Amino acid sequence: MNIPQISVIVPVYNVEKYLSRCIESILSQTFTDFELLLIDDGSTDRSGEICDEYAKKDARIRVFHKENGGVASARQMGIDKAIGKYSIHADGDDWAESKMLEKMFLRIIETNADMVIADYFHDNNGQSIYIQQRNSNKIFSLDILNEILVGYLSGSLWNKLIRHSLYQDYNIKFIQNINFCEDVLILIRLLLLNIKVTFLHKAFYHYCSQNTNSITKNYTINSFRMQQQYVEELKKFLPNKYNNTIEIVAFQIKTGAFYHNVLTKKEFYDYMPTSLQTILLGKCAKKWKLRMLLSYLGIYCWTKKIWCNYKKYKNRTNVFKAV
Repeated sequence: MNIPQISVIVPVYNVEKYLSRCIESILSQTFTDFELLLIDDGSTDRSGEICDEYAKKDARIRVFHKENGGVASARQMGIDKAIGKYSIHADGDDWAESKMLEKMFLRIIETNADMVIADYFHDNNGQSIYIQQRNSNKIFSLDILNEILVGYLSGSLWNKLIRHSLYQDYNIKFIQNINFCEDVLILIRLLLLNIKVTFLHKAFYHYCSQNTNSITKNYTINSFRMQQQYVEELKKFLPNKYNNTIEIVAFQIKTGAFYHNVLTKKEFYDYMPTSLQTILLGKCAKKWKLRMLLSYLGIYCWTKKIWCNYKKYKNRTNVFKAV
């Protein structure tokens, strides 16, 4: 059996509108020594049929159909079935420019790294915004883990080419039924191995925001519960030195829940209160420092309400002026 250099893993669920674009963008790569694994997670539209149609046209494509179990189970099946020396994930409603695999492969080989992190594009409402990962000379993963947790670096797997043997050698698996930040949890466990990481400051992957099933576009109390599970998983395997960082992550999650009106003021303050130590020592953006300080003083919800009312007033004023 020919062992490809790269396995591209694509979990597929009800993305028939965008799936062909995703698959075509992978098949058009200038680097051709890859396999494409399409994991149909029990789609109820034509997504599964589209996968099969492409597999008949290109021998590099392998399709696996499974009962719906969530994106974590689909990604895990891809990990289990992949045979490439390196692997990268892509989502069925996104797409990649033709030189992505070539450039990322060259970078990981020339640096002898275990993981290469590239910049990416965020496509939304017809605009394509270049998202640069922070310029960093740090190449060991423990140096950048905190930056991923607090959002300085993307925690997604689609802009990262990874030495695939790491998953098997260290028995790193996706956590079933955790379908929020499931990729971040995997990434953090890889980074805790203190692997060698390198950066490629070029963008090829286009992350698209049109998926209406996204947790941020359909936010409910269940979304918050799912995010709470994510925090609990972090607490299980992160060393104590990351406790401040976990508090920052929890704060970011509960501010989102409060913004979407699924938490009361009391529930907001009761869920993992932020310590003064975290405010002073935690590594995060200044805006989060300010928000945590307001929360610590017990006035965050009050100031947030005023700010939201002000934005509504400005929007109404702008509409009136336009008329």
